[in-house]
Amino acid sequence: MLNQNDTIDVPRIALVSTHGYVAAHPPLGAADTGGQVVYVLELAKKLAQLGHKVDIYTRRFEDQPEIDEVDDLVRVVRIPCGGKDFIPKEYLHRHLTEWCEKALRFIKRDGLTYQFVNSHYWDGGVAGQRLSEALSIPHIHTPHSLGLWKKRQMETDYPERADKFEAEFNFKERIQHELIIYRSCQLVVATTPIQLDMLLDDYGLPKNRVHMIPPGYDDNRFYPVSNASREMIRNRLGFEGKVVLALGRLATNKGYDLLVDGFSVMASRVPDARLYLALGGENLDEHEQKILDELHDRVKTLGLEDRVDFASFIADEDLADYYRAADMFVLSSRYEPFGMTAIEAMASGTPTVITVHGGLFRAVSYGRHALFADPFDKEDLGITMMKPFRHPRLYGRLSRMGAHKARQPFHLDRDRAAARGPGRRATGVAGTGRDRLGRTLERRRLMAIRLFSSDLDGTLAGNREATHRFADFWADLDADHRPLLVYNSGRLVDDVLEFTAAEGLPTADIVIGGVGTMLQSGDRPHLSQAYAGTFGAGYDPDRIAAILETLPGLTRQPARYQHALKSSWFFHDATAESLDDLDARLKAEGLTVKVVYSSNRDLDILPATADKGGALRWLCRELDIPLDQVAVAGDTGNDHGMFELPDVRGIIPANALAELKIMFPASNRVFHAERREADGVVEGLMHFGIGN
Repeated sequence: MLNQNDTIDVPRIALVSTHGYVAAHPPLGAADTGGQVVYVLELAKKLAQLGHKVDIYTRRFEDQPEIDEVDDLVRVVRIPCGGKDFIPKEYLHRHLTEWCEKALRFIKRDGLTYQFVNSHYWDGGVAGQRLSEALSIPHIHTPHSLGLWKKRQMETDYPERADKFEAEFNFKERIQHELIIYRSCQLVVATTPIQLDMLLDDYGLPKNRVHMIPPGYDDNRFYPVSNASREMIRNRLGFEGKVVLALGRLATNKGYDLLVDGFSVMASRVPDARLYLALGGENLDEHEQKILDELHDRVKTLGLEDRVDFASFIADEDLADYYRAADMFVLSSRYEPFGMTAIEAMASGTPTVITVHGGLFRAVSYGRHALFADPFDKEDLGITMMKPFRHPRLYGRLSRMGAHKARQPFHLDRDRAAARGPGRRATGVAGTGRDRLGRTLERRRLMAIRLFSSDLDGTLAGNREATHRFADFWADLDADHRPLLVYNSGRLVDDVLEFTAAEGLPTADIVIGGVGTMLQSGDRPHLSQAYAGTFGAGYDPDRIAAILETLPGLTRQPARYQHALKSSWFFHDATAESLDDLDARLKAEGLTVKVVYSSNRDLDILPATADKGGALRWLCRELDIPLDQVAVAGDTGNDHGMFELPDVRGIIPANALAELKIMFPASNRVFHAERREADGVVEGLMHFGIGN
């Protein structure tokens, strides 16, 4: 890889995060050093993987060196200001004029040029805007949290202390600076739906100036392990009983006191539950020590000394194992802009309970991906924490689906959109103008889904409410970027059109009917004509009917299921031998046909080259869509041709027949949904990055 001093022209990006202890190996848990520092470091590494050099500008204080090399393309550049002592983030902006002057001298001295500057938090935004104007480069700002939101939350939760908040949090100056930053920079990046709404409604930003990109985690580190591996980790860490984990900086807003109260409710109902609090950094200041002492007192008052374990800083290299070893992770913050620790815990397969006083709970489904509760209500929090331990199926679902959810919108590769700079659309919704990444390591290589082909009966249809949920899901996708929708059914085309309209399904772009023997596209009529010409001689429906009518156990299906290239019959519980005999009989008569049997009932005799998969392959070739950009869904063996196409991604709903599940077991490319019919299809599409 290249060094920072190499002469090859590699584009540079400047990240600005001025507060806290920003370092190649930061002391997480130290003052003002938490999730934002991790986010900035990991974002820098991902931008470097795209071929950029990245300089992370921060404040130099105490005895820190000027430069800290993260890797060959990423470094931390420390610029001094305000003396050598630590300065809290609430008041650091008062020293940033000095900081900017020295930063610009450093940039000029080394002859550095940057494509753009990406600043973080409002103090970083003040510095980033000044650098942007001085260097005449675009400025992208990521707030991480919003002053207006935090002020409202604190005043609502602690009205008796409202007169003290200004001195502690400096809300007035913060909000004034936020307004200036947001209206001056080229793009504001929200990390949660709540932030997006507030930036538009409360800060008055135009829609084209703010976009949402959820933060990401590193799936090279945070992932589930086997039960055997987990037990080995628990033994090494000394975990016993049902361990509830919480970790982070020692700050009032983190709500550890509320968690202790909630745990007291849970502890009376789960006798072997233990609370493990890994709080603060290696060295605590006076305020942090006061918070820790108060927590110890609270635990003692509640009589929980033998049920609560206090620990301090967890080394970064051990963090994933602590998540995996815990039986539950709880984010109990009074106010939490996002909550990366919760995402890391979910990604590690640990059932997670999330505060409702933050942005993350709106991004998950209660009881599916995580649970959420109001930490100010100790009964609500305690009972919520108890439920997964009382209900094993819930516990298992949270572990599995929480990890799935974390791998979808929160994977760090999704932050690559920031490298595109302002002027290009970047959102937190997969596939809307940016790479559809954020899968597991294996699925990273998969291309964006450009076409979705689905069976109807038993897949998108069969449960009217689920069908309507799919329709709503599809309608919510960006119409300019969602995949082509193809209905691929055993029904004839006219029947498909009538049926889908009656069921309330969205209008398809293309219909494949008659088990792959018909194709219709309203705005591409040439496709229908071209496809009809692909079937050669050797198919004679009258001769087929004459032969099958003489065989026992076969009954011809109604006329609406028949056409010139499809002969359909009922043949209940046919054996493999009887189907082989039938196939041999037809071919002995000189008929070039394919026998398709599904649902232990439905027999279709088709041209030898026709089936759902063959039709889909032909269509993709005509539209120049590679098969690794196609997703399919089905529920019976009749759909096997779609799943057999190389490199397609498949979705099998929970109600699918065993014949299909056995043929196509779960893998990186075949998703077995937990939900039935159309709900399972939506689950699978989201698993593959559509509509997160």
